[in-house]
Amino acid sequence: GTDVTLHGIADVIVHRGDCIEVHDYKTELTISPEREYEYKIQISVYAHTLSQFYGLPVKCYIQYISREESDGNCVTEFDPIDFEVIKARVQKLN
Repeated sequence: GTDVTLHGIADVIVHRGDCIEVHDYKTELTISPEREYEYKIQISVYAHTLSQFYGLPVKCYIQYISREESDGNCVTEFDPIDFEVIKARVQKLN
């Protein structure tokens, strides 16, 4: 049910030995919760792929490069969105 091809490039992947980090850079100063959720889905796809490849847990980060610390959250750390949620989303699009 998820026989699809996705194309994307993670901005930075860091292998820490005991885990993998996926960093994705965004330039928006402000962002809606809905848009941020879309970014989290994108990064979670990378995370699940890397977790399978390396057999390690993955930490996800959105880094807003146009923001400064004084602007508020310039880095959002999150756990990958559950694969079943992503799978249901892909099936809905087909």
